[in-house]
Amino acid sequence: MKIRFCLSILLLLLLGSQIVFSQSEDKYINARKDIIDFRNNSVLLVRLQTRDKSIQAYRDRNMNEYADKLQNEQDLLNKRIIQAFEDYYNFTQVYYFLSSDSRHIINQTYDSISFVNIDLKPDPSIKPNLTSFYVAQFGIVS
Repeated sequence: MKIRFCLSILLLLLLGSQIVFSQSEDKYINARKDIIDFRNNSVLLVRLQTRDKSIQAYRDRNMNEYADKLQNEQDLLNKRIIQAFEDYYNFTQVYYFLSSDSRHIINQTYDSISFVNIDLKPDPSIKPNLTSFYVAQFGIVS
């Protein structure tokens, strides 16, 4: 009787672990499907800072040389961000837009966004499918 009870408990434990394993396997398969769906159906929009207000404030004070320097530094940083994505990110399609167009994302007026090419020039031929997208932004925290 004791042996029968022990075997019953052992069988229950083995079956129970198989059920748990099967459930976690289903979750794993579903997670993989979600990742594949994300990759196939979503795009990544990278928001590039312009620092327009700061640059304009320097220009208003006739500090054009410093404003130009600030503009060049920001452009260089944005080009480095774009180059990093072009070199190392291949999970989804990536499109770049300037922070001055952020209001179009918020207002969902996607046709008004001016996407830029790798030279930071607006390119009207860039028209991504924005049914499913994520937005990324990079900044410096001090």
